[in-house]
Amino acid sequence: MSWARKAAVVALVLLMGFLAINFVGAPRLRLFNLEIGSVGAEGPNYMKYHYQYFRGEKSALIFCDDAQTLTLHYDIEIKSGYLLVKLLSPQGKLVWSKIFNESASGLVNIPVDSGGFFKLVIESPSTSGGFDLLWDVQ
Repeated sequence: MSWARKAAVVALVLLMGFLAINFVGAPRLRLFNLEIGSVGAEGPNYMKYHYQYFRGEKSALIFCDDAQTLTLHYDIEIKSGYLLVKLLSPQGKLVWSKIFNESASGLVNIPVDSGGFFKLVIESPSTSGGFDLLWDVQ
């Protein structure tokens, strides 16, 4: 087998492995987000995205002082799949989470015991629809 043919076989095997990890493997092993038909915006206290297809994670950092309350307003549209919305403490511990497998609107007040940068995470292994999140800290 020639050198060029061997190189082509190795490249093909590596490509197949990469595709297997990203399209078949566990969500935590995926190497990239995938968005199709995505339109959105982010600001200091909001995140809004609508998409034909979304797989992966989006996040925002929110600063809170000690003994404050984070109010999260949400408007979630689920056409297929589901979204997980969660809030992580500055230490990476789960403070709040909710799985949306159907469209929903509402708000939640989340008490914050300690200060720092909290991470709001939106993730899904496969969904279509959108989300509009707005938060306020008092």
